[in-house]
Amino acid sequence: MSEPTDSVIYKGSTIGFGLKLGKEYRKPIAYKLELSYGMDVSFRYSWSKGERDDKTISDRDGLSKTIVYEPGINLVFGLNYVINDSFSLGEELLPHLTY
Repeated sequence: MSEPTDSVIYKGSTIGFGLKLGKEYRKPIAYKLELSYGMDVSFRYSWSKGERDDKTISDRDGLSKTIVYEPGINLVFGLNYVINDSFSLGEELLPHLTY
């Protein structure tokens, strides 16, 4: 018996990392409630490679490689509920612009 000839095999790899550096400020607005705001600069890098081995009658093999460099600016807006000097719960909005 022979192997089936109606399949497509895809092998892929991806690796990436990101970094954000910034400053956040906190301003009390009520008892145990703080407004947080600030700005970050960011950078993201990712690399991916994919290979397609088409065993069907159309035999559309392929190879793709992608490299992404993505700098950006991120804003921080939020509210924090202060439980004690070492712990608070917060909610943030993080609008951003990337290139």
